[in-house]
Amino acid sequence: MAITIQQQPYTTYNYIRPVGNPIEFLVSSSLSTAPNFKIEVKVYSPDTDATPIATLRYDIIPSTTQILFDARQILQSKITEGITNLRTSATGIKNENTKYKTAKVTFGESYGAIPSVTGSPTASNVFGFSNAGLKYQGWSVGDWLDYQLNTSVGANTLTQRLLTGFNNMVQATDAQVSSAPSTYFGGKYNVRKITSSQLVQMMWNWVGSGGSYAVSQFAYFKSDFSLHFSYGSSIASAQMVASQNIGTAAMLAIGSGSILSLNSTDKYFYICLKQSAGYQLSGTYLFEIDWTPCSKFETFEIHWLNRYGGWDSWIFNKRSRHTTEIERQSYNPTFLPISGSTIVRNSYDITGKNFIVSTKESYTLNSDILKQWELDGLEDLITSPMVYWNSADGFVNITVKDPNVFEHKTNTVDKLFNLSFSFEIDNQDRRQ
Repeated sequence: MAITIQQQPYTTYNYIRPVGNPIEFLVSSSLSTAPNFKIEVKVYSPDTDATPIATLRYDIIPSTTQILFDARQILQSKITEGITNLRTSATGIKNENTKYKTAKVTFGESYGAIPSVTGSPTASNVFGFSNAGLKYQGWSVGDWLDYQLNTSVGANTLTQRLLTGFNNMVQATDAQVSSAPSTYFGGKYNVRKITSSQLVQMMWNWVGSGGSYAVSQFAYFKSDFSLHFSYGSSIASAQMVASQNIGTAAMLAIGSGSILSLNSTDKYFYICLKQSAGYQLSGTYLFEIDWTPCSKFETFEIHWLNRYGGWDSWIFNKRSRHTTEIERQSYNPTFLPISGSTIVRNSYDITGKNFIVSTKESYTLNSDILKQWELDGLEDLITSPMVYWNSADGFVNITVKDPNVFEHKTNTVDKLFNLSFSFEIDNQDRRQ
């Protein structure tokens, strides 16, 4: 066997790679000049499977001994994106096992008068991947590494992030926030506002299985910044993509411990992730709860898959517009205006008819006043391939239609912004 895997996804700490970005292998062979030579590539996911999900054969890049193989498009088919835990407001930490998969790739040499694979294939590292897809510029400089909560680190690591597009994180320990809540919630830092009835989910990449469990740590504070109580959820430590609904309904539904004292006097809270030894593996995310949201307009709770593989949400509470789009297809039927021996013409014989009338529901929503970091967090809504409206009838799949350009506004002189967008619900309704 003369194959060398020159570069491949490294397995340091078993990082979870974004499947929407290149997952590349650079492979060389010393037999590349053999007649009818090709490198046979087999992709396995999960990595323990005996049967590959794809088998391909590659010619050598001209004037080299190498091939460059990108597995992302094949592996994307293994990810199943679901919102069951979100829409049912499931309680506690959940292992999102359909969003995290493992894979490996093998490379064999095929050549000869009747080409066939000779010798045993060379196997790549085993690696994990999830349903994320960063902008190329961010991916190329390694931004995806900021979203790996590494259990192998034996110290607080406050730069690591959860899977959200909103930057309401501070690089501080939970103890630091608890000791000075007025500093962190009082206006200097980004605090994400949610309503008491809003479904809110946080997700994260838990990398490795160090310790015995993973902990999501909460603390709730009253309007005067006094600490009301702390609470922690846990799950067995394993390589995974995990989620937890952190809205008030989901937290109260846990039904045990200090979380039962959560009530309308609690205005602020934080969440951070720790491992069983007590080391904090993420920054601390700051939230404010609005128990009595007031809007004279209809409100819309919108959820979307962000580029990091998590689900974000926002309440649009300003003037909205709802229309029904109508599409008609018509025809002119032929007939004979004869009744017996008489020509008969009637006004109702006019032949123009609609044989298909289809309708779509269209909405235009407007946000409240936004700060720049909030507007930045909403970019993924406009570009997301999966968006839902949590309506009175439950989650409804929607298609964002407008805007087609997202303007990156800069707050240089204390400017405030808002976001307007349009979506369509195509139920393929047909009038009889």
